[in-house]
Amino acid sequence: MHFFSRQKIVLILPVAVAAVFTFSACAVRTPVRPVVPAELPAHLKYETILLKDMTLSPDLKANVATTTPIMQCENSVISYLRTKNIFKTVEKFSEKNQGKKTYGEHTLIVETELTYLRIVSSAARIWGGMFAGRSAMKINAVLRDGSDGRILAKEELVGAPSAFASEWGGGAVDSALPDKMGYLLGDYIVANVAAESK
Repeated sequence: MHFFSRQKIVLILPVAVAAVFTFSACAVRTPVRPVVPAELPAHLKYETILLKDMTLSPDLKANVATTTPIMQCENSVISYLRTKNIFKTVEKFSEKNQGKKTYGEHTLIVETELTYLRIVSSAARIWGGMFAGRSAMKINAVLRDGSDGRILAKEELVGAPSAFASEWGGGAVDSALPDKMGYLLGDYIVANVAAESK
């Protein structure tokens, strides 16, 4: 007498396979506590945020051209921080900033490095669904004090949406990943500025 009958195996197998895909396809995101403006100190230490151009890691692994995703991410973080109305100035590091050794005691310099980028195309998502895998983006973020260049915080930020969610979105979730990474970077900046201001 066999412990598992053929009928039991037929019933159990789909459940086991579904469980494997469920746990393997969960969304991954670096935990950063969002800070609402009402929780911020009355006087922030940093009033100006300067975002340097994102660089590419020498060991970068990417399945798509990086120019557009980087632009998406940078525009997203700037727009995200501006809409919060927390800082006096949020802008890209421009030519007028080049060559300076210090940028004032109220300035925060944001440096980012792209280390990994995989964006599943809409066609692959439509034809392959969740079996096309998940998109993912990894960025090394460094926050520096503008007055002396010291590092205030550094961390690898990771975003990888669920393959299931991406399948239901028909590729929209995949293409929006760089924008979402901008939000994540924005939350990371605000959280550390809040901590430094206390």
